[in-house]
Parts: sequence; structure tokens; C-alpha cells
Amino acid sequence: MNKLLLLTFFAVVFFGCNQSPSTTDPGTTRTVFNKRLLPSIKPMLTYAQIATLAGAPGAKIDVSRKTSPPTFQYRWKGGKDSVLTARFADNRMVDATIRLPNGKTFAIRSNGEIADMGQQE
Repeated sequence: MNKLLLLTFFAVVFFGCNQSPSTTDPGTTRTVFNKRLLPSIKPMLTYAQIATLAGAPGAKIDVSRKTSPPTFQYRWKGGKDSVLTARFADNRMVDATIRLPNGKTFAIRSNGEIADMGQQE
């Protein structure tokens, strides 16, 4: 019986430590945020819809209770050094920025406009 418990313990530890970052670290995903994905990320999508597009839950990086309703900002670090940062109010995306693998950044404004912000360091 003790051997079975010990084996189970080691199996859980071994498989738990070998999971990919996208399943263990909030805000880390293998999804590459690129120009093809830009039109899919739209204002008024829910946090769950954006997390599904990103392939993982986001990492909460900011909360602003000075606005009504409060806003919550999440970040996803994607493949090839790409990043999606989105702001939500009432569980709906307000706006976002995306840094592509080549360093170019785009803003998705609250009216749905996609603006080229140029190269970011």
C-alpha cells in the first residue's frame, strides 16, 4: 500500500513539473500574436473570449477603481516575443495593444480602429 502511495506521489510530482508554461503560468501562451490575429481581437469581446483566442488565461497587471465601472488590465506573453495587453470593463474588452514578433505595435481602440503605433523597443 505504501509503495502504491509513493509511486502515485512521484507520478503526480513528475507530471505536474513537466507541464508546458501555457498551462501553468497565467499570461504565458504559445500563441503568436501577429497581424493575422489582429482583426479577431475586437472591443466588446469578453475576457473569456480573449483568453480563448490567446490560448491561456491572462496575467492581471492593473486594476483601476477610479473609473466607473472599474477597469482591469491583462497581459499575455505569446510566442516569438509577441505580447497582447487588453483592458476590460464590465468583463468586456475596452481597448488593447499588440506587439508583433518583429517589434511593431498596434493599438485596438474602443471604436474598433486598428492603429499602427510603429516600432517599439
